[in-house]
Amino acid sequence: MLNRVPVEATDAQLSQTPSDTIGVWGVTGGASDIWNGVNPGDYVLFYFGEQEYRYVAEVVGTHRDSDLPDELWDDATLSVTGEAVEKPFECLIYLTELREVSIESSEVHDFAGHDRKYPQNFVPLNDTGAKAIEEQYGSIEAYLESRRVNPTVWIEKTEQKNRPYKQAGGEFELGTALVSPSQDKAGRRRYDTMQEASAGDIVLHLLKEQRHIVGISTVSSGVIRNFESPTAKQWNEAQREAGGFLRKLENYEELDDQVGIYDNVLDNPTHEPHLQQIYDTNSGLFYDKNFEIAQGGYLTKAPDELVSIFCVESDDLPTKLRDRGYNRNTPVPVTEYERVSEAEEDIANRLATLPAQDNWLAPAIADAIVADWTEMLSGVEPGVELTLAEEVKSNQLLEVYREYESRLQKQARAIGSGGLNKLDPAQTLFIVFVRQLQERTGVTTNLNQVKFGVLAGGKYTVRPAPSTSGEDPPESDPLADEPAPEDAEEIRRQVEQTGQVVFYGPPGTGKTYTARRFARWWLNDVSEDPREDQLRTVTFHPSFSYEDFIEGLSASETDAGTVRYDIEPGVFKQLAEDARNAYQEHDDGEAPPYVLIIDEINRGDLAQIFGETITGLEMDKRLDGTSETPISLAHSSTQFTIPPNLYVIGTMNTADRSVALLDAALRRRFRFIAFPPDYDVLLDTYEFDSWEALRRTATSSGDETARLRSLSILAIKHLNEQILDSPDLGRGKQIGHSYLLGLKNTIDVVDAWRYEILPLLEEYLFGQFGRIREELFNGGGDRLFDWEGEQIRSFDAVALRMALAAVLDLDLTVTATDGDGVASARNDSNAGTLDILYDNGLISEGTELVFRDGYISSTPQVAYDSEESFWRCRLTGSRSRSESVRWCHDESHEPTSLSSLAKHIHEEATGERRENLNGIDVWGHPEFDNTAIYRLAKDIEDESQTES
Repeated sequence: MLNRVPVEATDAQLSQTPSDTIGVWGVTGGASDIWNGVNPGDYVLFYFGEQEYRYVAEVVGTHRDSDLPDELWDDATLSVTGEAVEKPFECLIYLTELREVSIESSEVHDFAGHDRKYPQNFVPLNDTGAKAIEEQYGSIEAYLESRRVNPTVWIEKTEQKNRPYKQAGGEFELGTALVSPSQDKAGRRRYDTMQEASAGDIVLHLLKEQRHIVGISTVSSGVIRNFESPTAKQWNEAQREAGGFLRKLENYEELDDQVGIYDNVLDNPTHEPHLQQIYDTNSGLFYDKNFEIAQGGYLTKAPDELVSIFCVESDDLPTKLRDRGYNRNTPVPVTEYERVSEAEEDIANRLATLPAQDNWLAPAIADAIVADWTEMLSGVEPGVELTLAEEVKSNQLLEVYREYESRLQKQARAIGSGGLNKLDPAQTLFIVFVRQLQERTGVTTNLNQVKFGVLAGGKYTVRPAPSTSGEDPPESDPLADEPAPEDAEEIRRQVEQTGQVVFYGPPGTGKTYTARRFARWWLNDVSEDPREDQLRTVTFHPSFSYEDFIEGLSASETDAGTVRYDIEPGVFKQLAEDARNAYQEHDDGEAPPYVLIIDEINRGDLAQIFGETITGLEMDKRLDGTSETPISLAHSSTQFTIPPNLYVIGTMNTADRSVALLDAALRRRFRFIAFPPDYDVLLDTYEFDSWEALRRTATSSGDETARLRSLSILAIKHLNEQILDSPDLGRGKQIGHSYLLGLKNTIDVVDAWRYEILPLLEEYLFGQFGRIREELFNGGGDRLFDWEGEQIRSFDAVALRMALAAVLDLDLTVTATDGDGVASARNDSNAGTLDILYDNGLISEGTELVFRDGYISSTPQVAYDSEESFWRCRLTGSRSRSESVRWCHDESHEPTSLSSLAKHIHEEATGERRENLNGIDVWGHPEFDNTAIYRLAKDIEDESQTES
């Protein structure tokens, strides 16, 4: 007899209004004396039998109302012991939402000194009981909290698109109700979880179209059955006849920090082991075994472990859950600890309580160490000279091996693994483990038996430390000059005005090449005798740090056996000190410039690497600047200013990261120079005076390398135009022109496509081979990609030539062979293929060819049958491309080319025009199992070349 009504439906003075609705409970006139003693802040326990109080609610007001009971409760409810009672429930109590508790009635009665085990009617807890509870628990509230039952958390998987009733202002707006049929369209009871939820349970709302958990609400009613569908379209007749389920919700709140189901949870490698464990121990989850959103399952239960993962990914979800009575796995926050031991114990307990949280720092530190090892190992070979820093890393690697050598030996015996070359099984196992760590870290797997043998056997020397005796270091070699790059004066102006620039653009546009070339040209142009040490290069990567760039601590052992920590300058600080010394030696204002090239500048954590020195980059804040600003360095606390003769040139690959995503403070201090693909460089390099000359070479016979290079330039330009039209690719992910530089023969061209350009496209559209085919290759590219196997094919120059021609829709002159095996030029790909087949007797006038079914891109309106005339053509005997075949289905159809007829038939059969069809691929010879005529001609060519 407890109902919820809108707050505005009552005239009572309420102490609080926690939601838009409020609970109403009526008391009979016979209990009005007790009712008069009820005050806001009191609590009401509700008894449902089995000697247990199941729910509790807080009183927010009382009111005598003679009309509201008639509206809320029917005659049957308004009768007491079977007899009508005049206005029996007009003494109303207004309550907050129910909270589920589990309190044995005898426990409360024992506190109060009652003998009975269950309550009788509406009675207050006496002072004895209240005092006893307060003495033991501190307060009534604390006692009730200790007996509280956590609500179950559910996930509503729904969508608002095409469902007006779920949209804002709709009848069942998101967060106000759960609505479902009682059975699915096949009659199965797949919605019974709607009957399992209880009032007070929590619902998380997952919008499928957004793939985010966007809000949270609370179940406020029991299940309402025989509910009619809110729309006539979504339920079938059987579902409408069976009726549906409705559960009302309240207190809907949007999440400020929404949970991305794929980005934050299902595709997050951190959560993978926890999600797998949850899946293995629970059924009826919202996701399936492949970590995809499961089909069906409108309302699914969220186990505590899953809720814990959601809490990790949302800053405000834990608070919203706690406010609704969910305390499991969400410990109360702590502000401060007094001792480190206390912090250690508490945090360990919290990590154990929250399985989705763990000590992530250990693998992060391991990743940094492995990255350092990998960098050191990159140059290791017999007789190598290591720097002192590299020797420290080498000793660190060997120390790990020696510490665990015994364990490695036992494990190698246990798994039965063997040795490698001259290494024993333990050493081999160690190498494999390190390589696995390198792979996990995302660096090159470069530890092998040779490098390990060099380090373990001491087959290297160590470069002596720089002299600290006060003697001048030896002068470096002269800096080689370079010709000025294109736009050299423009680059010079930007560098000299700001002190630092970034060259940005897609891969392969010559950013690093131009940076080095410009630096050498400029240093020679402005300096009388520039030296090599005026130009230095560093590459940023994810583990590159402030200590590498500015300054760090280095540990060494003294003669007394103690550890000494020294400040070691990083790359930038060392170059700045060299530039400052040169600046101070030249008081005539002609100090030689120093240049630092930072390759892949966007791959590092720029704010962390530059640290406080970002401020000092601005020219007016440098040494002797108008607003000179000394900076206190983090480790040494020394004052540091950047000299005005130090310049920085960064390079940035926009395929990895947009300029807009760079640290804002750094972005303001650099000028950015765009490096888009430059096709003129290719035309100049390969001596084409115009695009028309390039096309002529691409479509003519003769030098096969020149033709393949020309086709490649045209194809790169075409692919870039397609990329520019794609909203999630754009100009930052074009293909640079430098991939086509230095191609001396057809093998070089094929390798550039197979090992550089096509893998780059695969990276841009990772796992989306369908988009590569349709958006970039116009539905073609079969010679270059195995679309079904989702991998790049092994192809030769001929296959590449034909594939690029198909993408560009060009007619080619191909190389054919005559009967004596002598190569001769043919007019185009179709005609050349036919000539070969004519000359070798495989076809003649009247030979019929078959449209191959693999080239029908959608369900045809005309059923495919290779024997039907609709799918056949007849050779006219003409070797002219434009009159080579006639359609068997319509003899009145004018003679045409193989490709034109293929496109016409495809459009007639499917209603779709497919422009990229190449006739020599589409048409097959029925006497050779419908093998493509191109393949037949190619086999003849290959055989002739082998014989010759």
